[in-house]
Amino acid sequence: MFFIKTIRSCMIVSLTVQCLCVFGAPAAIKKIPISYMSGDLRITGLMSKPEGSGPFPVVIINHGGFDPASSVGGFMDIFTAFGLVAIASDYRGVAGSAGKHELAAGEVDDVLNAIVYAKTLPSIDSERIVMWGYSHGGAIAFLAAARSPEIKAIATFGAPIEFADCYKYWKENVGTTPSLEKLIACSIYVGGTPEENPDAWKIRSPLYVAGRIACPTLIAQGGKDEAVPARQAVLMAETMKRSGNTNVILLLDPESHHVFDAGTFERIVKPMAAFLLVRAGVGRK
Repeated sequence: MFFIKTIRSCMIVSLTVQCLCVFGAPAAIKKIPISYMSGDLRITGLMSKPEGSGPFPVVIINHGGFDPASSVGGFMDIFTAFGLVAIASDYRGVAGSAGKHELAAGEVDDVLNAIVYAKTLPSIDSERIVMWGYSHGGAIAFLAAARSPEIKAIATFGAPIEFADCYKYWKENVGTTPSLEKLIACSIYVGGTPEENPDAWKIRSPLYVAGRIACPTLIAQGGKDEAVPARQAVLMAETMKRSGNTNVILLLDPESHHVFDAGTFERIVKPMAAFLLVRAGVGRK
């Protein structure tokens, strides 16, 4: 159904099995509203914390699109149930945050400054910071990891790798997938189409910083993704490995779409969570 090359596979499998219980948890964990500065902008978001005094590892959870941080509340619950502080930024222009949408540009600053904010908390283990990203948030995770060695691992799902190629894909398929019209309209945040402003699309594309991402990385991708062609995930994994990153896992599921469903949770989300839990030191003695 998919292939996954694992590192420390026994622990990943064990934690994946444990995740079955967490995903079935009936009660959500309390979310604490936060705000912090990203340059001149005040950014809002949410945080969830385990009980106790820590120090706790941290996961930065990057939501898709321009949705609010509350859209990834369920993912925050998973990590906090395993002992991580989970922080989700609203990004600029979202919810209560100042600024405007920029599409994988200023938003990268926003998640990096979420790390700066996290490090001010007394209960944080700043040596154990990982990042999870979906769709737009996945692209942001790649770009953030290329800039910050403080991020010890990333896991992404459905991340655009080369935005100009995605734009071409959207234009070619909008006739059969009308929802792609909204993605095509994202050109207003970039300053034009790829033909009109190619450099702006390139600097937002993780492919061109692949050689600067040194941390362990899990790249998950659905074969039926309507927004991101699966070939992009393969290209990113290959490019990272050629650049010297030997800790890259490519997880392809031919049945998964761009949006989450029950099957995607089973086949994609749980292995992603387990991968980051291992890298955050969960279960380490």
